[in-house]
Amino acid sequence: MMFVLGGRTNTAGDNVQLDVYETESSEWFKFDCLQRFRHVIWSVDSTIFMHGGFEKEAPNVPTNTIMKFDLLSVLANHE
Repeated sequence: MMFVLGGRTNTAGDNVQLDVYETESSEWFKFDCLQRFRHVIWSVDSTIFMHGGFEKEAPNVPTNTIMKFDLLSVLANHE
């Protein structure tokens, strides 16, 4: 699987979802996620960590927080 997390569009207020590409079936799936852009992410086992960047609510003020996502919880309702 490949995960695409964060980003922004040219339209203010657009909601950018977590996109997951399933390599075996060549299908894309979308999930709700934290809105952030210009950040760094890394994964350890089934956990994704996101550091820094800018949040949708304050696009001109950088954040120094680290967020933690459990991918098993995000994907729990998906087959």
